[in-house]
Amino acid sequence: MNAMFARHKLRSFLTVLSVAIGSGSLIAVLGISMVLSRAITQSLNAFGDPGLFVSVDQDQEDPQSAQLRYSDAAALRDANPALVGAAFPGFQHAYNLTANGSKISALIISVDGSENGAAQKGRLVNAEDNAFARHVCVLSPSSAKRLFGDADPLETFVHINGIRFLVVGVGQAHKTSLLGSMGPSDYADIPYATFHTALPDPPDVIRVESRPGVQPIRVHEALQVTLRQRHGKRTSYTVEDAHAVIVLFKSALDTVTFALGAINGIALLIAGVGIMNAMLAAVTERTREIGIRKAIGADNNEIFMQFLIEAVVISSIGCGIGALFGCAATAIANGVIAKLLGPIMISWPRLITLAVAYSFLTGLVFGTYPALRARAMEPMRALRT
Repeated sequence: MNAMFARHKLRSFLTVLSVAIGSGSLIAVLGISMVLSRAITQSLNAFGDPGLFVSVDQDQEDPQSAQLRYSDAAALRDANPALVGAAFPGFQHAYNLTANGSKISALIISVDGSENGAAQKGRLVNAEDNAFARHVCVLSPSSAKRLFGDADPLETFVHINGIRFLVVGVGQAHKTSLLGSMGPSDYADIPYATFHTALPDPPDVIRVESRPGVQPIRVHEALQVTLRQRHGKRTSYTVEDAHAVIVLFKSALDTVTFALGAINGIALLIAGVGIMNAMLAAVTERTREIGIRKAIGADNNEIFMQFLIEAVVISSIGCGIGALFGCAATAIANGVIAKLLGPIMISWPRLITLAVAYSFLTGLVFGTYPALRARAMEPMRALRT
């Protein structure tokens, strides 16, 4: 083994480099996709199942005739008790927010009080706030900073569109919007009942929580029927399943990961061919050595194992170097995503196991044929070569 590296340092280096590139890129793709997939899962679990979102179909002839009303939420729940567990009107509009002599434009979002998670300071809006339509709000860290600077905003008042609200908490830097996408940095949460009475705009959506075990298609049809009975037979509505969209995104990510993994697998295959080529050249150059070893008593299995082990060692060195770079790329991606979505657990043993398996299998598969060539040599013919 040492003789092979000493005689052909450049060839050995290039062989190890090709294996390192192939294995490193494959580990990086698998690792980063694992980070993204777990980040999506953790985000979904953090906010719970978003449920269904009903909105007006803007492609119909007269969208205004289908305008949602605050009372539609209760109607959907009352008309379909076996299918719908809860329904809440959702509002999301930009208003001027003033306090402490400062004025900003922020997105005001209605909440029902069932949101998971925790506030950075104070508390979140709860169900009791909605029951009494309290004038309370939860500011985003960016909004609190712009309005109050370094001062504590809790138990102070802000004015939203000229109406006074008590600040009861400071939320997270980002939050989900009505349709589950990442929201803006400047926002304020208020109870949906307060939004209806204090800022009388029509709901943008109605969020519906279906009962456990109910098929989504049944809920979709029932919601459409109820709304058409209330707004007219020609009206049309869109029902979005936020959970299904997230699952679909994860499925698409898995497909992309598989495709990229297949492409990187081709690179690893090419690297394996490089190992085979290097080992075949080594067998040819060391023909006399093989003949001498057989002449003094080495059997065919010993010759076979010698060259197979050399191939596995070359592959292991390359895959080891590649695994280090692949894990480093995964760690960097994890750090970037963790700043946005919080800590993400990575299955490092799984990645390391994959790296070890790739290195062993690559050397084993592509080193077998050269080892068989060395094993099949006749001692006398090898000595005369």
